[in-house]
Amino acid sequence: MAEIPIIAIGSPIRTAGARSGPRGVHAGRKPLPRSRPLPAAIRHAIRLTALVLLVVTPVALAWMLLISPALMITEVQVIGNETVPAEQISQAAGLTGRSILALPVDQARSAVLAIPAVRTVTIQVEPLNRVTLTVTERQPWAIWENRGTRYVLDEEGVI
Repeated sequence: MAEIPIIAIGSPIRTAGARSGPRGVHAGRKPLPRSRPLPAAIRHAIRLTALVLLVVTPVALAWMLLISPALMITEVQVIGNETVPAEQISQAAGLTGRSILALPVDQARSAVLAIPAVRTVTIQVEPLNRVTLTVTERQPWAIWENRGTRYVLDEEGVI
């Protein structure tokens, strides 16, 4: 009678009826010598090193990204201004030299809107360290004179 091979996934190939050797992981081999545990000081040093690598390194990398010159705003472009100088709007926004990752957009918007002639402002961060401020200025609608002083009003009644 011919022997039929029996194949099981994850086990060595045997033939039916063939005698297998001693059972176990290290069949026919001497067991490996047991290693001694590491001293407590070395285990502590390994844990401390792992803590430093897992906690301090990401914090340091994040800090380096925040202060990196590659991520600083170098150019503020102002679009839509007619009467207010672009330098005044740019300085009011205060974005030059700030990191793109920690840009105070709401603070810059409030500062630009504090300029009386500015009605709206949109702030866009663009590639290559540039910010574009698109402003809409108030358009004169009427002139109001009070005690010899003239005031320009816009369509909303803002002086």
